[in-house]
Amino acid sequence: MKKSRTDFWFIFWGSFIFLTTVWFLNLSQYLVVIAFLLYIGAVSLYVNNIALGLALGALVAFCIQTGKTYTFLMLSPGMVSPERFPEGYSISVSLTVNHIISILIACFIAHGVFTKKYNDVKIILLDLLIFGFFFWVWLTALFGSNMPEISTLYAILSLSILIKYVFFRLHSSLIHKHRRVIFTIITAMLLFESVVAIIQYMYGSPLAKSIESQKYFEIFGGGATDEMEFVFRPLGTFRHTNYLAGFIALVAPVVVALSFWKKNVLYFRIYLTALIASGLTLSRGGWIALLPHGVMFYSQIISASQRVMLKMGLWSKIILSSILLTLFFVVVFPRLIKSLNIYSSDISNGLGVRLAQTENAMRLISLNPLFGVGAGMSVIEGYNLEPDGVMWSFPSPIHNIFALILVENGIPGLILYISMLSYMLFKLWASINPRRKETTMIRGLCCTIIAACIIGLIQPYDFLELILLLSLIYI
Repeated sequence: MKKSRTDFWFIFWGSFIFLTTVWFLNLSQYLVVIAFLLYIGAVSLYVNNIALGLALGALVAFCIQTGKTYTFLMLSPGMVSPERFPEGYSISVSLTVNHIISILIACFIAHGVFTKKYNDVKIILLDLLIFGFFFWVWLTALFGSNMPEISTLYAILSLSILIKYVFFRLHSSLIHKHRRVIFTIITAMLLFESVVAIIQYMYGSPLAKSIESQKYFEIFGGGATDEMEFVFRPLGTFRHTNYLAGFIALVAPVVVALSFWKKNVLYFRIYLTALIASGLTLSRGGWIALLPHGVMFYSQIISASQRVMLKMGLWSKIILSSILLTLFFVVVFPRLIKSLNIYSSDISNGLGVRLAQTENAMRLISLNPLFGVGAGMSVIEGYNLEPDGVMWSFPSPIHNIFALILVENGIPGLILYISMLSYMLFKLWASINPRRKETTMIRGLCCTIIAACIIGLIQPYDFLELILLLSLIYI
């Protein structure tokens, strides 16, 4: 048991130091790919298992959401608000290290199929739902989109998620056996993103340390700030601060559950650090998405907090309490109050723009109920429908992933998407047994799926890849 624990912490600190080093050195996208290939090789040798090394590498690479980017101008300058979008509206597709790893995984799967390694794998309902959903994404790209060449690009890149899902399914027993290692990696990722976010906030900039050069870092960081006391909203290594907040909301339940399962105070301290980082993002959706696990583990969180406080000195308690109170009254409370102003036309204020987006989306759905408008086309079609409407002042996909899938992939696409989430949540919830030692972890994963649904109601992010990989540990 002692050697096993040492292995966990070696992988934890090794992964954390690896991500921090790559971020600090600000490597080019090609060197990032090489660094991750070396990481996968080193981990595979350490755990003496190539499949597990690929799985852990795929998880760690989730932190990298940018890469070789191709931009397409969709609305010329002057067609949208010149004050906020003087260069017009463009969409971009990125080839990231995630896709490179997916190609390696696809080759590994092909070798296993050729050698008849997976003959005993049984098909479950979730497999049919996943393949059905991605098949429908392709159909909508080909038959629903007015620009199939654009929608097909999105469909091709989304295959990365499908490939990773197939890989995790085919190695489900291996994933379940080494679930503690996976939870350790997830914790290292959460600590890394939290530390980066706090450093970014302290310096009021991304410090030019964004894993790789990101053209729009300043726009989504400084330009998205609408609170006078903030000069930069931290993004971690993601494209948008709301994405970072969503990531924290999804992973925090897993880490806090792990702290209760293993009774380790370090996990809980990492969890508290993540909560501070979440507060600094100013993301209301991220804060709301933290509530489910707060309710689920309320008594345990309070008890753990008390134990942490008892070990602290008087001045440490005063400083920590001051930080938390300041975060709440200066950041959280005013930000939540702003959300109640539904009549504001300011894109950084209230629900007014979201309601206008919803009205525009509903009209698109009524015109394209079966195939939708195709991936990446919701803004263009929304603009064509109402050139002087919300897409002129705020050309952005509707801030609701369920409505976005409905608009882009039609009613069948939404049904398949909801069915996937429902199946995973039902299977996990049904496996909860008070006599089972890992019931706490399963409850944490249930909170992760619920948090993803809450984020999806407020932001155009689905986190499907992360949800699928984590849920398969116990399904």
